[in-house]
Amino acid sequence: IKLVAFALSFLTLGGLLYLFFKNFGKNNKDFISYILIPLLLSKCFVEYSTSGLENGLSQLLLAAFFLYFLKNSIRKQSIFLLGTLSSLVFLNRHDQILFCFLPICYTLIVRRNFWQDLRALFITYIPVFIWFAFSIFYYASIFPDTYYTKVTGGIDIEILIPMALNYFLVFVERDLNSFFIILLSILLSAQLF
Repeated sequence: IKLVAFALSFLTLGGLLYLFFKNFGKNNKDFISYILIPLLLSKCFVEYSTSGLENGLSQLLLAAFFLYFLKNSIRKQSIFLLGTLSSLVFLNRHDQILFCFLPICYTLIVRRNFWQDLRALFITYIPVFIWFAFSIFYYASIFPDTYYTKVTGGIDIEILIPMALNYFLVFVERDLNSFFIILLSILLSAQLF
């Protein structure tokens, strides 16, 4: 079973890289230089991508969502497709819906068909509502156990801040490549805006 899970993780990672290559790999040198090498040098990315089925699938679904959002003009976008992709993102991992929230809000505002688009969005979220109903019935709560463990853990902020700082220092110590990739990404994106 571990081998199947590992193979599926690599399959979703391959799908992610394929989506990047298909959309940004017109110049193979740029694709290799700016996307493939940094991702493969990032210990965090490789471990995260292969550490569970939902992680690789989250990356693939988010890549599909953002590639569709960025490659099409807002007026030509299908709110139904954006909603479906974001619904799948949510069903895969609840917390990752936050990545889709602002692009969908932006699309709703810019398209100016608010009520019609909201109705289409509601239809795409029917599986999410079904999941909520099942979750309340079966688990007696709407959120996963990890939410209650992490959010209501009862740890004081005076303890959490030093723990967060230690977590950051360990991250820099163990995966300096990823730290510089994140830092460079922030600097490059700041230049775009």
